[in-house]
Amino acid sequence: MKNPKQTIGTVFSQTIFSVITRLLLGVWLFFTDPVSVTFRYLLVIIFCIPLLRYVLHKATGTTMENALSGSFPKGNVARVILCGAMFIVYIFAMPYIFSVYTSSFPAFLLALVLPVVVAFLLISEIIKGGNTINNEQSLMLTMAFYILPFLAGINFAFDFSRPEVKQYYVTGREEYTASGTSAPDEGPSTFYYLYLLPMDSVKGPLHWIEVSDSQNKNILMFNGSGAATINCIRYIVVNTERRLNSVRSVTPGVPNSVAASYHWQVFRTNDKVVRTGIKYGLYQRYVPGDYLYIDEYRGLLGFPWRNYR
Repeated sequence: MKNPKQTIGTVFSQTIFSVITRLLLGVWLFFTDPVSVTFRYLLVIIFCIPLLRYVLHKATGTTMENALSGSFPKGNVARVILCGAMFIVYIFAMPYIFSVYTSSFPAFLLALVLPVVVAFLLISEIIKGGNTINNEQSLMLTMAFYILPFLAGINFAFDFSRPEVKQYYVTGREEYTASGTSAPDEGPSTFYYLYLLPMDSVKGPLHWIEVSDSQNKNILMFNGSGAATINCIRYIVVNTERRLNSVRSVTPGVPNSVAASYHWQVFRTNDKVVRTGIKYGLYQRYVPGDYLYIDEYRGLLGFPWRNYR
């Protein structure tokens, strides 16, 4: 009978166990708020599983399987399915981890793929030279998938610094679809925008003012807002309203009349509304009239990130 310690270590270090565990935790991570405590520790656990597996293999004197091993995942349908599912979860979970950053998609894709490509090329050269992959190289191959997402995750998950808070008022939204001009084969692209008024320059709350007929005709509303200056005071108009007022007649026998008056709902400010491009998920969360708060953090590792609420 095998040594119980060695048997337990072998079971827990098996690729099948590692993949199932990381698969389940990865799905859980995807449905967790990135700024929550649960997300924070799920990230650490997922990252530590390959390290634990490496330690167990070293303790039991066995060899770690990897994607370039001759027996992995050939000849086992279950392993092929699990590894395919793991890769799908990786494809969806990694953009979710990076969603708090404002970097462009090509930069994100390069940061995500480059370490994996480099690791595969290095280990492929080892195999071509007739050498077998040792446990350290197998660990490096696995960590090539995890190292940048892990560092990006802990940069905000463990960032307890005081953020710089910026408040905005949403005056309008816009969804714009453009056909591909530089690459027509890629099809149309949709862009999402919010029209935001910075609140740090606003003097006083949102309120109504009465304006003349001529002033009302001159206001041009665009995406739920317009700019106007009255008596050297600048306003951002977010709503207009025509009201009918009863005018009491001063002449006996003459009925009362009805007169129209015009009113604007305004912010008094020296600033202007800014058109800001955002992601679709954020676009769905806000409608005109909402307040948007952006918390800007410096990051645990020095990489700035944002939280929207």
